Amino acid sequence: MYSDLCGLYGAENVERQVILNGWSIDFRVKEDTYIQLDGVYWHGLDRSIEVLEASQNPRDRVILETVRRDAEQNVWCQNSGIHLVRITDTEYHRQGMTVIVDRVKE
Repeated sequence: MYSDLCGLYGAENVERQVILNGWSIDFRVKEDTYIQLDGVYWHGLDRSIEVLEASQNPRDRVILETVRRDAEQNVWCQNSGIHLVRITDTEYHRQGMTVIVDRVKE
């Protein structure tokens, strides 16, 4: 994704692993847009929150914390007027640069 972002916005306009409110965010582009590339499995997007909460599996507990952190990031960014874009690994593999262009312009 980094090379695609650099191709779209220029390497001088793309930063990796930017800290925002204490969180590591995957990318920042155009000075005001932050992008998280979320793996469907590790970000709990393939199961409901109820399933994760009911699970006693240690891996699911880690995933549940990730889901909660993602929700906290979303709310904080929205309340702070920050444009945070989330793209899943499956969306990116399926749509490539199209998903980037569509989401970043929102």
